[in-house]
Amino acid sequence: MPELTDQVSEVWALTHAAKFAELSALVGPVLDRLESAARVVRAEDRPAIQALLARTYQALAAAFVRQDEADAAWVAADRAIRAAELAGETLPVFAGIYRLAQAFVRLKHLDQAEHAAATAVQALKAHGDAELATPAGLSVLGSLHLVLALVHARSGSRDRARTEIGHARDVAQRLGVDRNDFNLEFGPTNVEIQAVSTAVELGDAGEALDIGAGIDAEGLSPERRSRLLMDLGRAHAQRRHVGEAVDALLRAEALAPETVRSHIAARAAIRELVLIAGRTAPAELLALAERSAAMD
Repeated sequence: MPELTDQVSEVWALTHAAKFAELSALVGPVLDRLESAARVVRAEDRPAIQALLARTYQALAAAFVRQDEADAAWVAADRAIRAAELAGETLPVFAGIYRLAQAFVRLKHLDQAEHAAATAVQALKAHGDAELATPAGLSVLGSLHLVLALVHARSGSRDRARTEIGHARDVAQRLGVDRNDFNLEFGPTNVEIQAVSTAVELGDAGEALDIGAGIDAEGLSPERRSRLLMDLGRAHAQRRHVGEAVDALLRAEALAPETVRSHIAARAAIRELVLIAGRTAPAELLALAERSAAMD
């Protein structure tokens, strides 16, 4: 168990670092060992193995979402929820639903994403008094509000998106600090990062840049810091600030190259910047476009 636990922690470390090639090499053998163990260990040891399986499948769901492999993320999230149920753990089930809602968003199944996340919020509030008294419970609740904000932003529901960001800010204020329960990285800083992303999705570039100027994300993972820079780059692109956008996107790429080069929104912003700049496009922008295949 200690060795398996360490390997699952390494799976999550690679996910947070957006090192997807290394993750791919590690996760297959880890899953094989866990799935085999779940079938052969004594009954009393089975819940602990299922808990590790839930953590591993959640990591896969997160990684697949970030690489725009939404169908695979859906399968991984579903398996994470099932494993958490078999482990007899409540909050990891809700964390799995958060991953499932993210997969639905990437698949553009916004109704399903809203239903999954909103139902989970209601259930957690109705039956989770003990859980919501803990930092881990607050992290899960706040993360579900953040995915609802994303859903509403993608559907153009400005007021509802901002309402959900407000709910997440309230939860983060109760929590008080940045945490990483269930690898959600929920806390005041991540809420503001998501507020930037929400504003960009809604086309409110000025608001996104204003919020982003006040964020210090150095304590978060490379993936989260890269996501902030990527969204700031998108905001500058919306304002046709070519130099500032390219700088932000290059800094994002330096932190998490595989994320920036595979992310649909980032590639769309890079393509737009090349078209805006035309013949005056700087060499570093053209090189970035080639590395990300943005013009294909």
